[in-house]
Amino acid sequence: MARWFRVYDDCIDDPKVGNLSDALFRAWFSFLCVSSRFMGTIPNDKKALAHIMRMSESDVENALTNLQLCGLIDKIGKRHEPHNWRKRQFVSDVSTARVKQFRKRQRNVSETPPETETETETDTKKKKDISVSKLTGFDVFWNDYPKKVAKRDAEKAFRAALKRATPEVIQAGLQRYRKQMDGKEAQYIAHAATWLNADRWADEAGTSTGASLVVDLSAFNSPEELEGQRKAMELYGIKQAG
Repeated sequence: MARWFRVYDDCIDDPKVGNLSDALFRAWFSFLCVSSRFMGTIPNDKKALAHIMRMSESDVENALTNLQLCGLIDKIGKRHEPHNWRKRQFVSDVSTARVKQFRKRQRNVSETPPETETETETDTKKKKDISVSKLTGFDVFWNDYPKKVAKRDAEKAFRAALKRATPEVIQAGLQRYRKQMDGKEAQYIAHAATWLNADRWADEAGTSTGASLVVDLSAFNSPEELEGQRKAMELYGIKQAG
């Protein structure tokens, strides 16, 4: 599911932005997109960033360093995030709240919709929406996973996977898998729990079609999933473990 973030029109007057080269400006905007995807944080995995931003690892490293020097990227502890990100992005920035405020304006309500949430809007969103501030790593993962089946099993597998990898590494691996599975029939896409239990985030790009891959079919939980995986293995020449 695509997310959106705020870009203020006064950035065109900001000398820190105006003095950027074209390449560094593109890198800065790419970091904003990445931060939106990872809930306001820039992952530390330079290899994953290079894949997402379509840049070399050295270019990513240089861009991150230069943008820090320009004051457009902040280092907070061991993590990085765009300057003033959390002050400029709001919990109310979800589609339900935006549509509600737009409709209120269209009805010529005399009250000016506030930029921040009212108590009523907050109470309503607690019932209907997942607050951005409360989104977990699993919520981000599940929103992006291409086959939404057995969510409870997937969440359990995700919690277990966090003992073996960070959310950023898992998410970066998922983006590679989404790209590999783009256009494939649903029966060839692994259930999320299966993907997580097999540490598939560690797969290198393109390895899912290699004949040298070996899959342990005992990890599959249902006859339907098992049959779908058998067909996928036959299609791609993947061997069965044991």
